[in-house]
Parts: sequence; structure tokens; C-alpha cells
Amino acid sequence: DGLDSLVSALPPHYTSRFGEIVWASGGTGYGWWPSCIYDPRLTVGGARQLARKNLGKKHLLYFFECPDTPFTVLGDNRLVQWEDGFLEEYDLGKVAKSGGRNRFTSFERALQVAQLEHGKPIEMRMDWNHQSDSPKPKPKKRSNSSVEELPEEKKPKAAASMNGLSALSSLTQTTTVRRRNLTATLNSFNNDEGNANEIEPSEDGVLVCKILRK
Repeated sequence: DGLDSLVSALPPHYTSRFGEIVWASGGTGYGWWPSCIYDPRLTVGGARQLARKNLGKKHLLYFFECPDTPFTVLGDNRLVQWEDGFLEEYDLGKVAKSGGRNRFTSFERALQVAQLEHGKPIEMRMDWNHQSDSPKPKPKKRSNSSVEELPEEKKPKAAASMNGLSALSSLTQTTTVRRRNLTATLNSFNNDEGNANEIEPSEDGVLVCKILRK
């Protein structure tokens, strides 16, 4: 459509503002809104046609966090430099706050995004909005094995595991022998005057001897 040639012929004081983060007059209920002066060569569709009609006279503005109508055209008299807007307390969003909670929430998000974009080099601003052909990160390939290999330091040590099992087995055998010995001893106490109960393990694993006498 020849837009590139038309933009190249424009004076530097106009084209040098492409990518500038500014406060733009958003109209009734919006007030001064965080925006970006957009390079029309990076647009398509209606925004491109709108910019072409006003080329050299008005700037194409992108309003942050306004997905329904993100683009419009405004003259220099309805734009305020980013730093100057803070001096005027535009960052408080007084008009947006009066428009309701949802609008003020959108304003706060727009302010955050604008701050992030303002911190970038001007040639990198808004790249997420006009570089649709940027390569997407490739997902990592999953291993064919269903069992994930543990790092060396996280692998269980076979020797330590076997030692633990041996100790547990030895403890169990010792406890069984002691219980049998105690039970045999108590059985020797049985007579006509009293009775003895077998050893019973308590809930916490400690052997308890119950001796009942009449």
C-alpha cells in the first residue's frame, strides 16, 4: 500500500517519536491514559488504514490494557511526555477511578505495562505486539524411559540400605527371644495362689509384663 515510502518521507521530528511512551487524552471517563506512539508500518487492518489517513498530522496511539479499542489517532496537543505526567499526578488515575473499579484496575495494569516498556530501549518497545513471527520456545523432549534417572548424589546407597535391614532384622529377633524368655519365667510362677499373663507388646512397641495375683 506504499505506507513504508510515505513514512520514510516524513520529517524526523514526527518519526522520531515512534515508540515513545506518553500520556494520551483518553476521553470522557478515562482521563490521561498510559499509551505508546505506534509506528504505523508495524500495523495491519483498520489501525493501518487509520494511521495512513492521518499520517504526518496525528500520531497513531496504542492504549495499554484497552483490548476493545487499543488504537486511535491524536495530535501533539493531546499528548504529554511520560515524566511530565507524573508531575501532574496523572499516575493517580483520578478520572479512571471515578469510572468504576474495573476501569481503575485496567488503569493500574496499563501503568505497570507502560513502566516496563518505558524501561526498554526504544527499538525494543512493544515488540511483543508486532512480532508475531518470533520463534516459540520448543518444549523439552521427554525420555523414552518411564523411569527418571536420579542424579548421582540422590541415588540411594545399597550398602546403607542393606545395613539398615540387617539391623532391623537383628532387633526383631532379639525382641522375640526376650519375650519368649520372659514368658517362660512367668509361667514358672504359676501356682494355686496366683496367675501370670503372657508378655504383651504395648502400643509404642515396649514390652510390658503384667503379673496378677489374687
